[in-house]
Amino acid sequence: MVNLVPGMSVTAEVQIGERRIIEFFLAPLLKGKQEALRER
Repeated sequence: MVNLVPGMSVTAEVQIGERRIIEFFLAPLLKGKQEALRER
């Protein structure tokens, strides 16, 4: 593990598995829709 300090540059690779890019971006919107329709 590497300690991160302010000012360091970082390169990260994100593996999203079998999900399509559009699903990656739509997921937060769909989650919000589900929560909005949930009965309280």
